[in-house]
Amino acid sequence: MPSFINPFNDMKTNSFFNFNRFGLYIRQDLLLNRNKYLLMFAVLVITVYLLLVYQISNSSQGFILPSSPNQFHILNGSGYSTLLVEIMIGLLGAFIGTSFSDMGKKATSTNFLLLPASIFEKYLYPLLFRGVLGAIVFILVFWIDAQMARWTLMDTKTFVMNRYEIIPFKLSMLFDETAEVNILVTFTLISIGMFLLAVPLFFRKLAFIKAVLAFFILFFSVVLCFVGFSHLFFPETKGFDVLLGIYKISIGLRNVDVYFLSIACVSWLFLMFMGYFKLKEKRL
Repeated sequence: MPSFINPFNDMKTNSFFNFNRFGLYIRQDLLLNRNKYLLMFAVLVITVYLLLVYQISNSSQGFILPSSPNQFHILNGSGYSTLLVEIMIGLLGAFIGTSFSDMGKKATSTNFLLLPASIFEKYLYPLLFRGVLGAIVFILVFWIDAQMARWTLMDTKTFVMNRYEIIPFKLSMLFDETAEVNILVTFTLISIGMFLLAVPLFFRKLAFIKAVLAFFILFFSVVLCFVGFSHLFFPETKGFDVLLGIYKISIGLRNVDVYFLSIACVSWLFLMFMGYFKLKEKRL
């Protein structure tokens, strides 16, 4: 019996995602904005290098091999991973959060929505280019700048006189902590990135700045909620102290970590769909 292909289903799928059309959309964006992206890349390289030099020079714990037993139990090389997380939240978050920065202007918003690509493709592109590829580029730039910062400082007077040995940064340092902590940090970064991608679509002017303010308002609202529960269940609580029964579930994992891990692992999915439907709503 001959099989038949429903042309209407094929047309519907093609209108949702087409590989060739998606490739042309990427090509068009890179041709139009290549100078902007190259400038951003140059600023990233210089900024990360200066931050590493400043941090290693002024707070070397976590970047050097201690000459005496480490009384504070700071892991060797932990300074790199901490600084990398801070840079990715700040700089990579800004790069992702400005994906739809022109949506507040009616003319540019209309032109963007009329481009020959589906809403799904327009939403998928910043997820892949700014989110996934951006994270890979940030890590590679950090690795290169970390080596350059080490070569810059290792022969300076302060480090030579104190016999400090600067630890070279290795990608394996990102996985030195326990698996639970790595999962929490990874999903937290993904959720923050999705928040900064999706929430600006709800604002017209100064969308990224308003999204950052909304993030801090939400964060402090959660903290105030914890403070309220602390006063409710623990009357001895004073001021803005938070009293929680903290206990270990496994090595490096506490009940508080499970709470934040559950939020981080779920919220990015909700934010991803919320942003897509908000962008689709703008076309209607």
